[in-house]
Amino acid sequence: MYLSLEPQLTDYYQHRLPTFIQEKLVAGVWQHPDGRKLHYRQVVNPDAKCWVVILQGRSECAVKYAEIIEELYQNGCSVFAFDHTGQGQSTRLIANAFHGYIDTFDTYVGDAESIVLDYVATLQETSKQTHLPVHLLCHSMGSTIGTLLVAKRPELFDRVVLCAPMYGILAPAPMFIVKLILSIGIHTHRFLKVPSAYFVGQGDYQDVDFKDNKLTSSPLRYEWFKAYFKDHPDVQLGGVTFQWLDAALRAMQKIVSVAPSIDRPLLVLRAGGDKIVDNRALDQVVPLFPNAKLVNIDNAQHEILFEQDCYRQPAMSHVMTFFELT
Repeated sequence: MYLSLEPQLTDYYQHRLPTFIQEKLVAGVWQHPDGRKLHYRQVVNPDAKCWVVILQGRSECAVKYAEIIEELYQNGCSVFAFDHTGQGQSTRLIANAFHGYIDTFDTYVGDAESIVLDYVATLQETSKQTHLPVHLLCHSMGSTIGTLLVAKRPELFDRVVLCAPMYGILAPAPMFIVKLILSIGIHTHRFLKVPSAYFVGQGDYQDVDFKDNKLTSSPLRYEWFKAYFKDHPDVQLGGVTFQWLDAALRAMQKIVSVAPSIDRPLLVLRAGGDKIVDNRALDQVVPLFPNAKLVNIDNAQHEILFEQDCYRQPAMSHVMTFFELT
């Protein structure tokens, strides 16, 4: 099994990964019937054992997953990833491009459903890989989207990995206070006809020092994707808006009701040291899935797939084994 390792990352990020991005990781744009444009990255392995579709988290972009995509490719996968509406290089829905905004998570779910049924299916046909299984790899908000998508269209995917799924959010105040502030803000914005506004404490994109980040304990991996966002300001995104948070809470509430209907094989990776999502909510939802395996990565921070090797290696090994690549 091929996996990148921290002792080689400096050279890897300077040479091997940029070459892979330039020569293998094809970029493109898929246009939604309503005119929105979704930026994607793809790589077709002529000897693929399976396809993997990646649903990233909030404020991320497809290229941030280049290291993971390269690993999947080297282990026998064709891979497709795209930027969600409102982030990355995909269409932003409102004038202030920094606003983390969405009207409803149904938009995210519909986008993923449409692009898989249209573009990914066509890509499989042209590469003569329609016989291969299609797996889904999700992180955080992508896991919220992926869970709702699999509940809606279970036939699209054979196996599903959910990394640090966003089934609950760690808030700086009790949730009843958050919901009260949210309700007041939403109604005020509707009355004033304001399309969006940052939730309390949120703001435009900020370049956060490693020592202050809550995502990963790996300085090398953190500095790599931070540098990419600095060099590509068009993919930067600010904090969440009242509207995004309202949509997210509704989506997470819906997951509780649809979870028992999802019979696809699921692998859930739980970040033991998560400071972003609420693991208590995860622990309540996962037992509702009829066919889920929960693996706790002790002490790992939220972005398990960008963590130090001591956390990332076992997590990636579980993913590769689950996708039957070992």
